[in-house]
Amino acid sequence: MRATWWVGCLALAAASLALPSAPTYDPWAWIVFGRELVLPGPGFSTIASTGWKPLAVLFTAPLSLAGSAAPSLWLMVVRFAGLAALTLAFRLGARAGGPIAGAIAAIALLATTDWLRYMSAGNVEPLIVALVLGAIELHLCGRRDAAFLLGALAGLARPEVWALVGLYATYLALSERRWWPLALGIPGMFALWIVPDWLGSGDLFHTFHLARISAEPVTLQGTGDPAFELLRGTARIAPAPVWIGALCGVVFGWRTRDRTVAALAFVAVAFALPTVAGTALGYPAVPRYLVVPVAICCVLAGIGVIAVVRLASRPRSRAVLIAALIAVSAPFAVSRAVGLADQSADAKARADKLSALWTAVDRAQRRAPVARLHPVVKPGGLENGLAWKLNLRLSDVGRWFSPAVGVAFIDGDDAAVIARLRLRNATAVRIAAAGPWRVLRVRWGSKSPGADAP
Repeated sequence: MRATWWVGCLALAAASLALPSAPTYDPWAWIVFGRELVLPGPGFSTIASTGWKPLAVLFTAPLSLAGSAAPSLWLMVVRFAGLAALTLAFRLGARAGGPIAGAIAAIALLATTDWLRYMSAGNVEPLIVALVLGAIELHLCGRRDAAFLLGALAGLARPEVWALVGLYATYLALSERRWWPLALGIPGMFALWIVPDWLGSGDLFHTFHLARISAEPVTLQGTGDPAFELLRGTARIAPAPVWIGALCGVVFGWRTRDRTVAALAFVAVAFALPTVAGTALGYPAVPRYLVVPVAICCVLAGIGVIAVVRLASRPRSRAVLIAALIAVSAPFAVSRAVGLADQSADAKARADKLSALWTAVDRAQRRAPVARLHPVVKPGGLENGLAWKLNLRLSDVGRWFSPAVGVAFIDGDDAAVIARLRLRNATAVRIAAAGPWRVLRVRWGSKSPGADAP
């Protein structure tokens, strides 16, 4: 029966590739990293504005052997993980509260902010949630080694998991005399984070240094109370009924000493508390880093709702209570349904934009050696995708003009760009176009001004 769940998730993930979608900025970088590790080309380099993510590259490296299908296969992996996370939310909710609690848990997780976007764009969040929920289920089933392994894999995607994984490894060592997680698993997790990135950048803590200058964490750290802003942003990921239901679920678990609720609550606190405390001390976190505790609260909410409904012993009272809960939750459900539709529309728009860029690249390559001309993309956001398309390092494609740039991909009107380049003693001629994209061949004079972007 368990295998049927996963086969179904895999089939749906594969079928979803028929829908228009494309990776976003960071996923393209992980796809490029994977190709550089496996295939001949410009060589492995992590000197770029996207941080190294070992969990993602564990998949993208072998997937690179599939050539041009690698991006689609990575999307399929993430979508399988997203569907698996929904399945695990259902199973954990049903374990403590029955199938209706499980259904509520899965629906609540699906309705969290950006869940569909994560799945459609190839972000790593669905993988982390699936791994942590899977680790909780395996722990409850007594499969502790496998539970640690999934937790360590989650630790290859987000450092916020490290404290929890370290605690679990210590627990296994002290209570069950299983020493390999502490002696091999934890060092191996750290090594996969540090060593490849160090070799690719020459900086021992390159990813951490990038995180400290990333726009989102810098903005949050610039507020008066970063920890409070982190919590406020995290609260917006799920609607209010989820948080109320999760609190009810914790109360139910405390009263009944339910093992599933206890495990869920412990993991949520052990994940969130160090992150929030670290943010108060300057750690570069943003709300989406706490998507795992939010997902766990979705499961607790399903359990809590059913626990509240069961407080009414008479059928009529129970029906009235159910109707009241539906009425209170309806406005939030409608809002989240609109959000899912918006995420679907965004996925299509992103796919259409990327498809047009690919067409522009193909047309431009007939007129100029694009890959050798230090291309730029304006506005920024698709540099990593263009690097994959042209088989370049991430750092070889920019978003700012400099005298080294010989070709530019402009999204929208290129007349203003051409005029500004002319003021800097450079000429630009359109050599190709597709959809909203314009491709300019740029040539600089001998006394070009500095490298500020026009």
